[in-house]
Amino acid sequence: MSATIRLSSLSPARFHLVHVLRLLRFGHLENLIIANRDPIWLPTPRIVREVKLGSRAEPIPAEHDDFDLKLQWTELFTHFDAIGDGVIERLEVQNGLPFRIAFDEVVA
Repeated sequence: MSATIRLSSLSPARFHLVHVLRLLRFGHLENLIIANRDPIWLPTPRIVREVKLGSRAEPIPAEHDDFDLKLQWTELFTHFDAIGDGVIERLEVQNGLPFRIAFDEVVA
C-alpha cells in the first residue's frame, strides 16, 4: 500500500500540476514533459477541456491550505519517478484527478 502524500510536500512543479488539473476538471493534457521526475511547464503542454453538453457544471471544490492527495496522484507521481525524463503523450483528467496516461516505453 502506498504512503499518503500531502499537497504541502510536493515540489512546486507537481503542486502546479495538481492546481491545473483541479481547475480543468475534465479533459486532457498533451505532451507534458517530465524532467528529473517533475513536470516541466515550458513549453506549455496542450490543455484540452472537455464539456458534456446538457449537464450542469458542478462548482470547483474549494482548495484548502493542505490536504492528503488521492491515490490517483500517488500512482501518477510513481510513474513520473519511474520515467525520470520523458514525455507524457496524454494525461486524461476526470473530475480534477489524473485518470489515464499514455507514454512511450522502451521494451528490451
